[in-house]
Amino acid sequence: MKKYFAHSAPKGTDKNNRELWQPVSKLLCNVAEMVFEFTEKYHFKHEAIIAALLHDIGKYSVNFQKRLEGKASGINHWSVGARIAMEHGAYAAAFAIYGHHVGLPRADKIDPVWFDEETKIWGFAENYRELFSRFQIDQLSLHILKEEESITSASNISFQVATRMLFSCLCDADFLDTEHHFDQLKPANERRPEPKILNAVAALDQLLSHIKKIAAKKKGAESVQKVREQILSNCLSSAERDISNFTLTAPTGSGKTLASLAFALKRCRDKKLDRVIVVVPYLSIIEQTAKEFRKVFKRFGDNFILEHHSMADLRTTANVKAEDGEDEAERQRRLLCQNWDAPIIVTTSVQFFESLFANTPGACRKLHNIANSVV
Repeated sequence: MKKYFAHSAPKGTDKNNRELWQPVSKLLCNVAEMVFEFTEKYHFKHEAIIAALLHDIGKYSVNFQKRLEGKASGINHWSVGARIAMEHGAYAAAFAIYGHHVGLPRADKIDPVWFDEETKIWGFAENYRELFSRFQIDQLSLHILKEEESITSASNISFQVATRMLFSCLCDADFLDTEHHFDQLKPANERRPEPKILNAVAALDQLLSHIKKIAAKKKGAESVQKVREQILSNCLSSAERDISNFTLTAPTGSGKTLASLAFALKRCRDKKLDRVIVVVPYLSIIEQTAKEFRKVFKRFGDNFILEHHSMADLRTTANVKAEDGEDEAERQRRLLCQNWDAPIIVTTSVQFFESLFANTPGACRKLHNIANSVV
């Protein structure tokens, strides 16, 4: 049986050694497993897995294999997956598949080639049905999508959000698996760090202990301290309320930064949420906030607090001439910024809203990690 490959050998190895190349079936299964993990809680998990299994099905083409050998270029290997997804009624999956390299298309800009019977325009010699048969020969199959499992069964707004969430999950899983394949032989300090999991119980205990120490050291009016204690108490009790939107209005110096974080951590603890995302409009406040948080959670180690904004990149790479010159901590921070896989993230409004409204793979891959978070 002929083998079809998705990627050539990892960096630092013999590129001609086919034993080190990644088969298409391995890539599709790896991405499907990650996408299932990302979407297990959602009604569209089956459609997401269809997207994962079809996203690079075009790599079963002879011309794509030639591309890996350096004998061809410019092979559109994603449109055929979108075409097959449409045929199986997975319309949101089709959008995500088509966009995972070039960005989500507008509904009125759907490529008519998705509906064509022939696929020569994609740079293939094969009909799309022949590529799907190679997919099946590799013992891969698609779930028959029920109407209630399809994203198209949702309302207009829910459809848009769910489609973008599916797109985010697909992009992140595809990036992660490709990165793992090519970087697997790199030293551990140059690979993506294992993400830290938020232990909200321990984090909240640490924060409340830190706040008590600050109160014991600070000298000031007793009335001011009482106000701080009342604000903290109100934040903690509010975290128990069964609503989704909260506001906190308090004057400067009242301890609202740490009090609001205490609210967020208690909410994560009680509701089993994954992370806290602090969105701040001004860079100076972001840097100050991240610095304060690092003091609190110093014993939790690196990458517990992720600071993501434009000045962080400039600050840490200003004197770096090449990627190899990056310090280990900065390299890890840069990798984690790509998908926000950290317990506490401090970022800008620009970064946050870009994830919600952009259509590019790079900007949207962190969107799914905004879900199940306190913002």
